[in-house]
Amino acid sequence: MARNRVNNEKLSRKEKQEMRKESAKMNEQIKTIVLPTLGVVFLLIWAFVYMKTRGIPITIPPPEDD
Repeated sequence: MARNRVNNEKLSRKEKQEMRKESAKMNEQIKTIVLPTLGVVFLLIWAFVYMKTRGIPITIPPPEDD
């Protein structure tokens, strides 16, 4: 990540490029790791709530006569 500069020194071109690369890398990680993880968590919560709130009628089959 960005380093703290002492006495408000200006960043060199190389340091700016390095910061841009790090920023791009973080954005890529957000897209490839964080968003899919949040999607899976959302689907699990949705599935849990759906399964717990749907009304499943309990039917007992009649006894079979032999």
